[in-house]
Parts: sequence; C-alpha cells; structure tokens
Amino acid sequence: MSDRREGSGAWAVFVLRVGLGVVLFFAGLMKFGIGGGQGYAETVAGLSGMFQGTWLAGFPSAAFASALPFLEAGLGAMLLAGWRTQLALVLTGLTLAGLTFGLVALHHKDLKPDMTLLCLLVDAMALALLDKGNPFSLDAWRASRPTP
Repeated sequence: MSDRREGSGAWAVFVLRVGLGVVLFFAGLMKFGIGGGQGYAETVAGLSGMFQGTWLAGFPSAAFASALPFLEAGLGAMLLAGWRTQLALVLTGLTLAGLTFGLVALHHKDLKPDMTLLCLLVDAMALALLDKGNPFSLDAWRASRPTP
C-alpha cells in the first residue's frame, strides 16, 4: 500500500466529496433554470410558497429559499474542486440539516426527507474520513506548493 494520504480512506473522501458535489452543484444550477429547471424567481416562489399556513411562512422560508440555489451551486463547486473541503462539508451539512428541518416541519406525507438524510449521511462520512487525507483536491495542491 502507498502512503497513508493515498490509501483507501483518501479515495473514500474523494468519491464521497465528488458524488455529493455533483448532486449539489446540479441541483443548484437547476434552481437557476439551467438544465431544465424553472428559474430562480419561480424556484424561490415555489419553495417559500410551500410553507404558507405554517409557522415558517414569510421571512424564514423566503430567506432560505432565496439562499438555497447559491448555497447548493457554490458548495457543490467547492466540493467538486476540493477547495476548503472541511468548511464546504460543514456548511453542506448545515444546509442539508436546514432542508431536512423544513421538510419535517411541513408534515406533508408526500415530501419525505429521505434524499436530504442520505446526502447528510454522505456528508458526515466524508467529514469523518477527511483526516485520512484529501490528496485529490485543490486543498492538497495549494498545500504542496512552496511558500515564497
């Protein structure tokens, strides 16, 4: 086996990070209308409209719905590139926890938090394995460059 930084743990981080990054990045792009989505305004209106009649109606749901496309696309891009990976994984986990909270708060039997919980599990696994190495990332490339 090669050194610890390129062992199976490092490959696991890579696979989990890239897989989650793809899901988030393209989910965010679709919320901007790229790739068949509705478009930003329609997405925000639809997401925040789901919470009418609940205690999350108004500012809480509108603010989260407005930020979500930017969070998904931005965090997805960070994970794909492996840039500030630990921060990206922590913020992704918080975003997914917020999504899960919203779905649970709706009490709607057709909207299950299964996908968000699965992504949250993948995020937590990548975060837990991050100390095994992350050599296939911009973080590793930046760390390997000589300092002037």
